[in-house]
Amino acid sequence: IGGWASGLLGALVVGGNSQETIDFIVGQTAKSIDKSASRLMEAKVGFGTVETDGLVMNRLDQDGYTDHQLRVLKLEHQQGQKAVFNTFSAHSVFMDKDINTLSADYPGPFLNQLKKNSTIDFVAFAPGATGSHTPIGRKPFELDKMMRYASRLADYSGQLERQISTTETLELKYAELPVDLRSPHFRVSNSYRFRPWLFELVMGKIQPRITVLKIGKTVLVGLPLELSGEFYPEFDEVCERRGLNLMITTFNGWYLGYAPPKKYYYTLRRAETRDMNWFGPENGEYFAELIQRILEIV
Repeated sequence: IGGWASGLLGALVVGGNSQETIDFIVGQTAKSIDKSASRLMEAKVGFGTVETDGLVMNRLDQDGYTDHQLRVLKLEHQQGQKAVFNTFSAHSVFMDKDINTLSADYPGPFLNQLKKNSTIDFVAFAPGATGSHTPIGRKPFELDKMMRYASRLADYSGQLERQISTTETLELKYAELPVDLRSPHFRVSNSYRFRPWLFELVMGKIQPRITVLKIGKTVLVGLPLELSGEFYPEFDEVCERRGLNLMITTFNGWYLGYAPPKKYYYTLRRAETRDMNWFGPENGEYFAELIQRILEIV
């Protein structure tokens, strides 16, 4: 909703750093935690994925790898109520950029459709590895198209939820990991870029971290950037070997721009590969390696 970023660019893009807005978000979050803490019960947990068809594409390379998976974490407490948490790699940009209204884009109607499912009591959504993935059929924008898109995704989630079995677990871990980065810059061509001190003058001082939450065999990795969905196959071997499920979520904490594969850095002039890729050509590979190391030790 804006009001959370420092620096000149933060002022121009999201209205600057509003302490009132931040305090409001923190306050509402604390109220939710207090309400939940007063109603704690034992719960079972389950995880599942489903291969969607015709919903997401690789916007950087149509022939490149595309993460079609909808991932669902299911919680079911002892009184039978159920909650589902969904992640999907299609960037929430179904609506045209010229539509200047506050909107939840396709995840809004997607969650509304899930709420109509009488067997699910609580639903939530987070963006997955969105750094190169976009919804299919978004242009030209029509509200009815977005509603149909959301309905199809809700059908996938609803069907998957009914197939996910839940089990008891005592394993619950959480960690925040600081991240060392190269000096940030803004590259204007293959040969020229703005110096880091000018970047920090415009963007403010960056203090990134990765968050890790493990519930049973499911690991949620929260990233402060938009990692490309093309990296997901690199995590499969570790997950299969260690018996883990991985859910990557993005836009967590500080925002570090895009992290696509390095093969695009000098060959594809796009916002994702140049204008908003602020930490060099190998930043995507760097974060992919960090995730692999996390999966090895978590």
